[in-house]
Amino acid sequence: MGTARIKVAFIAGTGKSGSTLLGKLLGQIDGFADVGELINIDWQFERDDKCGCGDRVRTCDYWTKAVANSIGTIDRLDRTRWHRLKTRYLPVLLVPGAGRFLRQYFEQLHDLIVASAQEAGARVIVDSSKSAFYGAVLAQFPDIKVYTVHLLRDVRGSEGSMHRLKSEGSGKWVNRNTWWNSVRWMIVNLLTEFAAILSHTHYIRVRYEDLVTDPTKTLAEIAKALGEPQEQLNFMSGNTAQLGKTHTIAGSAVRFKQGSMALVLDERWKESLPEENRAVVERLTRWFRRRYGY
Repeated sequence: MGTARIKVAFIAGTGKSGSTLLGKLLGQIDGFADVGELINIDWQFERDDKCGCGDRVRTCDYWTKAVANSIGTIDRLDRTRWHRLKTRYLPVLLVPGAGRFLRQYFEQLHDLIVASAQEAGARVIVDSSKSAFYGAVLAQFPDIKVYTVHLLRDVRGSEGSMHRLKSEGSGKWVNRNTWWNSVRWMIVNLLTEFAAILSHTHYIRVRYEDLVTDPTKTLAEIAKALGEPQEQLNFMSGNTAQLGKTHTIAGSAVRFKQGSMALVLDERWKESLPEENRAVVERLTRWFRRRYGY
């Protein structure tokens, strides 16, 4: 009997869509391990940021063992290739047949996925790297079975979160503008669908609003699509989740949350997003919002 393939629930979509929350919830299911945004492990180790467990990634026991059992030491991570994984090579996968020639560039990613699953004793790795073609990269490996979990959020909600962070002077959001955020929301979501078709990965569409308002139903639907038992959601009670520790790379602060957490739909954008910004978003994205039920 051959070795069972590792399932990867790859959460794709745009920023500020709730991917860290979805990953955290899926990571509570028995046999699932949430690793966060594995695509960002290079700069997370460079800065020695915190793992979702609260320890620094360089001293986190889980990541120390996963790295040791895959690439040896984090200093052996090919940062040039890893950076290109995020910027240069992913679009090349659009060319039919190119993936098998580029597989050599993705070996370290593959090895980290396998080692992470072994360390956690997991059947399913939850990876919220989001980049549209990331799932297509993983699909090049025969021992990995990729499920693209396309997470959508009303673009007005995403823009509201970005606008709030921008007004607070928060990091990468400072230089974003409403027009570009709207265009990027359309492009990324279309590319996510296209990449799933191109790479023949299983495709699951999830809306942030549905996740938060009926989390048990949404999580059960995802588990069913992954071919996993749907009865292992005893950490959910209505809209309240009992969260345990997860070892996650990057993502929002919700990844550090442990204990009881009530899921509340974030609709602050309805009050806080300036009218002129909202008008730009709605004018640019009207057709696409209808496509996704908004």
